[in-house]
Amino acid sequence: MPATALLYNLAPAKEKALLALCGAQGVQGRAVDPADQGRTIGDLLGLPIPAAQAGALAGFVPGEMLVLSGFTAPALDAFLGGFAAAGVPPIPLKAVVTAYNLAWTAPQLYQELSREHQAMGRRP
Repeated sequence: MPATALLYNLAPAKEKALLALCGAQGVQGRAVDPADQGRTIGDLLGLPIPAAQAGALAGFVPGEMLVLSGFTAPALDAFLGGFAAAGVPPIPLKAVVTAYNLAWTAPQLYQELSREHQAMGRRP
């Protein structure tokens, strides 16, 4: 599967800059429509997912988030390192897809990332 970036709730200029970076680096960039934000990450990526987890949150992501899938370590470093050169402002909440979060909905992942950032003294 090619490297993919799922974009949630980015301002139009930030979304445009990030999608341009995706295109330049051969990454499939996709802005997730609010109507699809309650679907699981695996479903959005077209990946087989484990059984749905109890307590999965439906609904909408309340802020910006970036979810990355299918990146090698060097490609991930190059992609994230290219933000400044491409004029992409920081996106505080970022995640890489794992077997653990594949069955999560975006609101569930956002909630977990927010908790982690708060625990580390950062604001989402």
